[in-house]
Amino acid sequence: MSLNDSTAISFVPPDDSKKILERELKAAHRAGLNDLEIVDRDLGYSARIVLNRRTYGVNWSHPKVPNFVGDNVEIEINLITKAIDFQ
Repeated sequence: MSLNDSTAISFVPPDDSKKILERELKAAHRAGLNDLEIVDRDLGYSARIVLNRRTYGVNWSHPKVPNFVGDNVEIEINLITKAIDFQ
């Protein structure tokens, strides 16, 4: 999203204190982004995928133990963050 969109959102880590958020907001205002406000809203996203490593050309195998490395790679992402709304 661009800054011209009325609903653009910037993410900050959930463990950031109110003081850090206020400092970032003041810096944004000094940069000319005056239509910002801090909102008390947590956002959460989750993603999970299983990939076969051989599909991506990772074909190595142990010479003596063929099942030493499995074919499937599991990737899981869990994200929780706070939001700053661009008004």
